[in-house]
Amino acid sequence: MPLGGVIGSDLVKHRKDWQVIDDPLGKGNGRILLLPAIKPDFALFHAPLADREGNVWVGKRRELFTMAHASAHSLVTVERIRDDSLLEDDLYAAGTVPSMYITAIAQAKNGAWPLGLAGSYGRDNAAIAEYARAAKTQTGFDAWMQSHLAARIKCDAE
Repeated sequence: MPLGGVIGSDLVKHRKDWQVIDDPLGKGNGRILLLPAIKPDFALFHAPLADREGNVWVGKRRELFTMAHASAHSLVTVERIRDDSLLEDDLYAAGTVPSMYITAIAQAKNGAWPLGLAGSYGRDNAAIAEYARAAKTQTGFDAWMQSHLAARIKCDAE
């Protein structure tokens, strides 16, 4: 990936895997920095919809395509799973990550909570503020997780 903003900084001196070269396109941009591609072990994300074939609809959230393509494995939770193929539906196909980039899918209603999921539900600002207060300490974080996991397990069991 080309990058220009850090040329001349100490960062370049300390990264043997970064390379400064002349702009190969000759567009007058001068020198550019080349960074090696990252290859994460896992991409984890929540999406509105998947199908039984393992395709995941992310809509216009193109960064999720990039995450799924770059990662060795993609683990996805979704609001709902439908029976027919998203790739055969003209309304969904362009925004669908094909199953070849998805390792596993699990249905988890409200799985992005307390953050919002566009088109499904908004963010819960009160819950985010509660979490921020609790997470200032390990004890507070542990208590928050315990109470919210217990509530989630109870909700899923019903």
